[in-house]
Amino acid sequence: MKCGVRHLMITLGFAALAAGAAAAQAKPASPPAALPPGEPTRIGFINARALLTSMPGYQKAESTWTREAVVVRAEGQKLQAAFDSTVAQFQQSQAMMSPTN
Repeated sequence: MKCGVRHLMITLGFAALAAGAAAAQAKPASPPAALPPGEPTRIGFINARALLTSMPGYQKAESTWTREAVVVRAEGQKLQAAFDSTVAQFQQSQAMMSPTN
């Protein structure tokens, strides 16, 4: 599981680097043309959820993400339980420790 998460993080990192490099190499955008007087400002809206869910491969990626999230959540709960028991054990034995140790 650790390899899967690490692979995902590395892939996302490379994707971000590639996008940054592509943006840096792109020609600077020309300033937007001024609107004629009295013309209303136009604002666009993109429904990102609809856009993503309509992409090919979305269902497979979503199911993979969900499956790995369940595994990571279970592993996190096990680690939290182990940490809690270690803390409880330390707190019980703390009374028997001397201040010089």
